[in-house]
Amino acid sequence: MLKRTLVTLTLILVFWGCGSTPSRRTPANGQIQAVDSDPKSTASDNPSLLSFNVRLDSVVTLFQFGNIPNFFAARDSLQRDFAAYLANNPNTVSDPDVVWIVHKIQLLDTMIVSSPKLHPYMSEMDSLALMYGSWPESDSLTEAFLSGLSEDTLFQDINNKKVDFWLRYFTGPGRRHFEKSLYRKELHRPVIERILAEQGLPKEFIMLALIESGFNLKAKSRAKAVGPWQFMRGTARIYGLRVNWWLDERCDIVASTYAATNYLNDLYNIWDSWFLAMASYNCGEYRVARAISRQKTENFWNLKLPKQTQRYVPKFLAALYISRDPEKYGFTIPRVEPVEFDQVVVKDATDLKLIAKCAGVSIETIQALNPALLRWATPPKTELFVKVPKWLGEDCQQALADIPPEKRVTWRRHTIRKGETLSQISSKYG
Repeated sequence: MLKRTLVTLTLILVFWGCGSTPSRRTPANGQIQAVDSDPKSTASDNPSLLSFNVRLDSVVTLFQFGNIPNFFAARDSLQRDFAAYLANNPNTVSDPDVVWIVHKIQLLDTMIVSSPKLHPYMSEMDSLALMYGSWPESDSLTEAFLSGLSEDTLFQDINNKKVDFWLRYFTGPGRRHFEKSLYRKELHRPVIERILAEQGLPKEFIMLALIESGFNLKAKSRAKAVGPWQFMRGTARIYGLRVNWWLDERCDIVASTYAATNYLNDLYNIWDSWFLAMASYNCGEYRVARAISRQKTENFWNLKLPKQTQRYVPKFLAALYISRDPEKYGFTIPRVEPVEFDQVVVKDATDLKLIAKCAGVSIETIQALNPALLRWATPPKTELFVKVPKWLGEDCQQALADIPPEKRVTWRRHTIRKGETLSQISSKYG
């Protein structure tokens, strides 16, 4: 750990004054190439730099596919080797391609492993923020002004002490966690934005997942809400998500995003207000309805709702404003290759090792792409879309089709009943 830290510090100090990185473009094949004023001066002319770029892509791929032990090993090895290259070639420090590689190597240290543990972008985030500042309980002038706003102002900048509270936290004590969430956002942004557009919701609602979970697909709150959109079990089932011993689709980025957009649309249809829809998403539509009935107002900013809900909409707005103009708040949107995948149809219990073999990848890759699968096999008698790496879906589907159903699973779950013997159980399963 100390050696890795020293290498990183060395890179930062050497290139502190090197200026901005060269602009980049991503062609159709997904390879990142430099755009230099001198077309002859590219990394392709330097075999060493080309090798480092290839290794960088490999390290990122290991992370995206969940091969965490090898990710750490490959990252540390790359940092050591590049530091040695710099020491032996000090005249390359101002080379744009070298600066770009340094920038990408530094970004490797911002990658964190997804964890099912609670993190500050769920129920504890309010408590952490309140440690560093007092919540403005009232802002009468601002609230009087806001009471006259129409709903189309949802995505306009609002100067509000409550929004400013979250802006200060995200740009101050909460900066590190916010940066990590911005990184994970870029991993899943294409999928989420496509579904939001398909469902008729503004793409800005992607930031709701940021304040809910920080885009941690396995996030779990103390209230037992799960997944990137933090669904409770009951609400998840209402909106078609399967939650059982085999499967928890609250962790599936596609299924849970469809469920979240359907839920938000339903809430908007109740209130005709996105502010109230988000408040209902946080604390429940019945609680919001009771508050409106008792307080005789449908203006979110004037309603007395649970403290966490009062902070929820300003939190969303603050995150949204930062995402619109990250440079203004000192953030940089990371250059990230999004997680892409194909989906294969599996209709009965199938061992994940078999799916991985048919796709030509490791079982860890399949598990990383399918966090909703809780066991070592897909559920029996259940049709399911299983994600495999991009471009491998067709071959994997064909390979699965050639395997008889009885050879697709190597184990079965059995609940022992009173009086059963081992011979009876073994004969039942052949």
